[in-house]
Amino acid sequence: MKIKVADVTTTPRSYSDTLDLKALNDRMNEGNDNEVIFLKEPEVELSIHGTPQAMEASCTIKTRYRQPCSRCLKELEMDLVREVEFVIKPESSILAGVEPDEDVNVVYYDGPHIDLEDALQETLILAISPFLLPERDENGYCSICNERYNDAIEDEPKNNLGDLLRQAAKKREN
Repeated sequence: MKIKVADVTTTPRSYSDTLDLKALNDRMNEGNDNEVIFLKEPEVELSIHGTPQAMEASCTIKTRYRQPCSRCLKELEMDLVREVEFVIKPESSILAGVEPDEDVNVVYYDGPHIDLEDALQETLILAISPFLLPERDENGYCSICNERYNDAIEDEPKNNLGDLLRQAAKKREN
């Protein structure tokens, strides 16, 4: 998803687009033993506006993916909706000695276009836990497939890598 820099003003502008499904699955498959498959082109609704220091974008990404359950090994299809905000800055604003990868949710651009494809793909990939272990209700039924499990393993809330990075960024800000 590319946006022309000259089109960004202080007045918010909205864009609707999709991400390439094959490119997203190819990127997902760069990891070892990947079992997650995106099934539907991610739909992106984005709003962007300029500020004196940078540009700000907020977007919602919706897609559907398939992943095996770590409990029953069934292939489960699930919807994924992720909201994310980005600060967008020119590469020339990177301070000496600072690695751009250290800035969580900051996208740098060089040239007449802002390319958000990588950042949006990362948002989706980091939103998925590599080991799906659905919660169970008080009777031991799976929250997704409704199968009953009586094993003694306690369900604990799991953070995915994207959540952990956001928590670290908030701590760093304080």
